[in-house]
Amino acid sequence: MTRDTDPQRTVSRDGAAQSFPAETAAPARARLFVLDVLSQWGRPDLIDDAMLVVSELATNAVIHCQSRFSVQLQRCGSQVRVEVVDESGRAPVPENAGQFATSGRGLSLVEAISQDWGFERIDSGKTVWAELGATV
Repeated sequence: MTRDTDPQRTVSRDGAAQSFPAETAAPARARLFVLDVLSQWGRPDLIDDAMLVVSELATNAVIHCQSRFSVQLQRCGSQVRVEVVDESGRAPVPENAGQFATSGRGLSLVEAISQDWGFERIDSGKTVWAELGATV
């Protein structure tokens, strides 16, 4: 079921997806998408963590991969899987950012707040994912 007239957005009971351009404002729009979907799904408990995850992964897609991206949310029991698909095959690698570094902590944050996270290479790039919420 499509929630609005945006052809790049689909939302159903157990899944949602939206595509975004490779521009610096896109991660903020991705956060709003996550907020909207999780609110519809009645999962306010996951909104802050999911918005942080999508912000970090979407920013990596735009800044490091210079790629457009899509955000996909999947609901499975009490968990929600957040996926960001970009056009780069480069593996995401958490950095050991120093105390005074102004960047490089994104994947470490994703790792810290998710039950699990990882990535999968696909023909057109990669999917970086994080699972949030209680395990079933």
